[in-house]
Amino acid sequence: MIGQSLTSRLATIIFIILTIQGCAGKPWTDPLGETESKTVKTIFSQMQDREAHCSCCQEADITMSWNTPLTKKSIGGFLETRQPSSIKFIMTNPLGQPVFAMVTSNLSFQSINTVYRTYQSGGLNSLLLYHDAPQSLLSSNWATYLMGRLGQGPAEIVATRNDKEKRGVWLTIRFSDGDKIRKSHLLIDMVNKRLLARMISQWQVGDNDNEESVAIIHYDDWLPDNSCPIPTKLRISEYSLGAELNVQLSKISTDVQLNFDNFKINPPPGYLRQRLP
Repeated sequence: MIGQSLTSRLATIIFIILTIQGCAGKPWTDPLGETESKTVKTIFSQMQDREAHCSCCQEADITMSWNTPLTKKSIGGFLETRQPSSIKFIMTNPLGQPVFAMVTSNLSFQSINTVYRTYQSGGLNSLLLYHDAPQSLLSSNWATYLMGRLGQGPAEIVATRNDKEKRGVWLTIRFSDGDKIRKSHLLIDMVNKRLLARMISQWQVGDNDNEESVAIIHYDDWLPDNSCPIPTKLRISEYSLGAELNVQLSKISTDVQLNFDNFKINPPPGYLRQRLP
């Protein structure tokens, strides 16, 4: 981005959070037997039914820390999400003043940098290209991922396997993502009926079942409301470089009504404008 500082570039990570690529191998073992698999599918269906009655919107204070063997960065601000794809992130300075803001809705984005007085907009595909991120991560489910939800709409379960660390069961699902059919792997806590982790792969229909894991998002520190489980901590690890992104949410509220106008930015007068394709 034009004149964008290192800190505001880090802020953009929240919108390309899935660009972390690791080669940690598959975290599951052998497939479940027919009887066990049937039980797992029943529990998953119950979780989907429960989620259908949960709020589609959420707002929270957010702190993100990015750790590598050589550096450590941390930023804070405010986050609003509306399933499946709408996100607003406002980064603030220590005085609580906004210095950077970005919104996404469907497959487009807008951002402003108040320090450099710049405004940028365009397609998320262009944003991914700008950050050298794989286009396979272009998704219309960003808010769903950040809220720790299973996802809206039907999903076909194509495999059930035990977790190597015995934390639960991995479900491999196929689902619609815009005009594409994708595959994802979900780690489910069968006792508490919670989503513990989501592995995103580059698989699409026609890939002959060849896939490469792109990212794993771990969910933790759940709020006590069991009717609509809400994780307050997200962790994404980059295995080859030893890097880790931690997202901590606080002051979470789901009693909010956010419409699409909440996820728009009007370019301020006098700001330099840049449009990505």
